[in-house]
Amino acid sequence: MAIVRHCSFSDAASSLYLSQSTLSHRLLLLEKSVGMTLIDRGRGIRSPYL
Repeated sequence: MAIVRHCSFSDAASSLYLSQSTLSHRLLLLEKSVGMTLIDRGRGIRSPYL
């Protein structure tokens, strides 16, 4: 949710006291766990796939 709220991996990571790479890695692990893409990684606003 922080990624969507902040519209940025870097800003979301900072708000969670994580590095951007840690947040990206954790999201990738979660996506692999559920078997689908959860966040659109295009430029600009990040959109969740719901």
